[in-house]
Amino acid sequence: MFYDTVFFDLDGTLTDSVPGIMNSVRYALEKGGYPPLDEAALRSCVGPPLADQFVKLLGVSREESLRLLGLYREYFAVKGIYENSLYDGIYGLLERLSGDGCRLVLCTGKPEKFARIVLEYFKIDGFFCDVLGPTMDGKYNDKAESLAVLLARSGGRHNVFVGDRMFDAEAARKNGIECIGVLWGCGSERELRESGAGFTAGNVGELERLIRTGKA
Repeated sequence: MFYDTVFFDLDGTLTDSVPGIMNSVRYALEKGGYPPLDEAALRSCVGPPLADQFVKLLGVSREESLRLLGLYREYFAVKGIYENSLYDGIYGLLERLSGDGCRLVLCTGKPEKFARIVLEYFKIDGFFCDVLGPTMDGKYNDKAESLAVLLARSGGRHNVFVGDRMFDAEAARKNGIECIGVLWGCGSERELRESGAGFTAGNVGELERLIRTGKA
């Protein structure tokens, strides 16, 4: 195994959470009194801290963005979290890597409370030796900060971050480790490469080969 410790993003990397996130944003906007967003704008809400994205998309104040985040969570906690699916091949990948002694760590932009529910729901929680995501009050919203904490806790010698967005590649770059960008999520190959991903994988087989060999 080339990498002894693999840090995974969750949304767009292990699970297709787009339907639940988009439906939760739709709910927040409707209940909050805002017009609907188009498909591209809704998809842009997958990955970055959501309160920041509300400010960017709607031009609202920080206080208003936090109100909308509360409305988002009303729907997400009950329905949106389960409007989700594990990408084909991911369970087997995690099972094989873990079984071969690779340490798997989750570094997510989803609140840790919800991330742990998702891991348990798909029965993949047992594959991960550590998990970190934002608290409900916003601590660890910076993925680079979260990754730094996890790196210190893991003690891995050969580390790689696997994710689908620029935020993942940038977090890896800021912490001096390699990033493998996956192309089945919400980010493009160009976005990932320009943000620092050294490799990209178009399918789970390619991802496993990169993790095992460190070579494209």
